[in-house]
Amino acid sequence: MGSGGLAERLRFRHARTEGISFGLVPEKAQWAAIERALPSAGVVVLATCNAHLAEEQARLVRRVAEAGKPLVCVALRNPYDVEMYPRDSARLAAYSADPHTLDAVAKALFGDLAPRGRSPCGCRRNKGGSNLYS
Repeated sequence: MGSGGLAERLRFRHARTEGISFGLVPEKAQWAAIERALPSAGVVVLATCNAHLAEEQARLVRRVAEAGKPLVCVALRNPYDVEMYPRDSARLAAYSADPHTLDAVAKALFGDLAPRGRSPCGCRRNKGGSNLYS
């Protein structure tokens, strides 16, 4: 797989994947692109990086959740973002955005890899009470 981001890896497995990248603070054009894409999205995969420290990323997570689409949230830096993800979303702590980790995240999202482990930071449990994967 190339050195691109998560969207490239998901597109490799699902050709109709649309990727919208944003920084720590999403810009107006990125917000607009996300708003345009939400109505036609079947599933939203939202990867964050330190969103627990960046209110604009946290606001983006809340806005995407409000759209009512199935939501998969991936914490790319550290697991603390998992705390702010909606409880009814699928949540994965990846701990990195390096190419090998992004490959593993894509494999996990398509069922080719079963994530396992426990968070070392005591993040809350999901709705069913099972451990969050990390």
